[in-house]
Amino acid sequence: MFNLWREQKIFHCLAGWRDELYPIFGKDHKPLLVIERAGGGLLGIRHFGVHINGYVRDKDENGKPIIKMWIAKRALTKQTFPDMYDNIVAGGLPVGQTPIECAIRECMEEAYFPPEIAKRVVPVGAVTYTFYNFDGIKPENQYLYDLELSKDDLPKINDGEVQSFNLWDFDKITEVLKNHEFCPTAGLIVIEFMIRHGIITPNNEKDYLDIISSFHNDIGFPGPAHC
Repeated sequence: MFNLWREQKIFHCLAGWRDELYPIFGKDHKPLLVIERAGGGLLGIRHFGVHINGYVRDKDENGKPIIKMWIAKRALTKQTFPDMYDNIVAGGLPVGQTPIECAIRECMEEAYFPPEIAKRVVPVGAVTYTFYNFDGIKPENQYLYDLELSKDDLPKINDGEVQSFNLWDFDKITEVLKNHEFCPTAGLIVIEFMIRHGIITPNNEKDYLDIISSFHNDIGFPGPAHC
């Protein structure tokens, strides 16, 4: 059916055909069937992905410890959210991979990190939300990983999905967030990182509890079990 719709150019989202299969899970947490990723929003199926927060511990001009984060700028040729800012590494979770396998692979492909760096990713949780746009309705889960990097662990452009990497302090990142220059998922995940690392606190954000609550929406559809 998706192939027919694609040929007839009925739905815009199918123009971005990826040749990636996404699973639909049953109550036993096992895949019932798989579909082309580009058409997932048409059916409103649950989507899964991984996002990696790459960060560096540094000091400001007064010697105070600070954290900086590597931010990627998406390529102009990306099918979704071209030329917007993103986490250092992110990707959809395909059939047949666990989240940690996907995170390590994406680190090696998108940031060209060697395996010994990519394998340092640490699972730190997940966010769950529902995204609406012209491609349809997308209930999404993103598995989150932190990757602490040294000043010498430099990401490199490799697979054409990124046009630049930028190491920013959180004053700059906050400015970019306020200007809505992050793709939506990455913006949410950067804010989640800022809360976990004490950059956003109840003392400087009046909507602190509401923001935290927004990270974990009830989707209501079954998902996978990776153990």
